[in-house]
Amino acid sequence: MTSACSRSGGGRDGPGDDWACVVTLPHQNAAGTALRLDVSVHANGCYTADAPPTAVGALRLVDTFGQPFTNPLYAFDGCLGTA
Repeated sequence: MTSACSRSGGGRDGPGDDWACVVTLPHQNAAGTALRLDVSVHANGCYTADAPPTAVGALRLVDTFGQPFTNPLYAFDGCLGTA
C-alpha cells in the first residue's frame, strides 16, 4: 500500500481541512493494477474515503429481492486516533 497526500493551500504539515490523499492498494487478482482511494482528512482527525464507481459499484445497488440499498464500499468515514 502506498499513499500520497497534498494540500490545496500548498502547506506541507499541520491540521486543516484542505488535505487530500490518494491511497493505492495492490489488487490481488491482477498484476499491475491498483485501487485508488481518494481520502479527505479534516483538522479534527476525521476523514472521508471513496473509490471510483468502476471499482466498487454505484452508490445505490439492488439486492436479489429487487430492494435498493446503499453500497457500503462507495464511501466511508472514520477518525484517526487524535486523543
